[in-house]
Amino acid sequence: MSLDEEKLIDEVKGGNANAFRTLVDTYKDLVFSICVQLVKDKMMAEELAQDSFLKAYRNISSYRGESKFSTWLYRISYNTCLSELRKNKITIVDIPEFNYGVSENYGETNLINEDRNLQIKSVLSQLKQEERLYVQLFYLQEQSIKEIAEVCGASESNVKVKLHRSKKKLREIIDGDYPELKRKVVY
Repeated sequence: MSLDEEKLIDEVKGGNANAFRTLVDTYKDLVFSICVQLVKDKMMAEELAQDSFLKAYRNISSYRGESKFSTWLYRISYNTCLSELRKNKITIVDIPEFNYGVSENYGETNLINEDRNLQIKSVLSQLKQEERLYVQLFYLQEQSIKEIAEVCGASESNVKVKLHRSKKKLREIIDGDYPELKRKVVY
């Protein structure tokens, strides 16, 4: 955590709401991203992101700096979304788009990538919700094992095991149903 961020957090703990606005501006994309990823509804995700920031503001005094502020905030967002999902018994089925860094060449390349995106979505949709979340947090959100453990309330070894099993299951799905992806996806 940077000294500036540490100072902002101390100011928020002291009652400075403007300092919290700076933190919101810094982390709004991260919080919204996790909410959309979990609930798959932009309107609901916006509400849950606001709820997450409100909870963070109300509970800022409980932040002890033992982990990164972003991880602490990510956990609040994760738990807020899970509570909403449990309350409304919402199931998650959508998978985010993948970007292969291809130039804006509209033609065969884009069609191939679009087809690959659909195949990857289909593969990931065959994972259980929890497996898919761990894969998304690690590979797409680039969270560390430790951060995922903190966010999900699991041990680091449990996260490693779940990621290993999810990766193995992905490999089996690709080998069985999508052999054409085998050359294009590193696992």
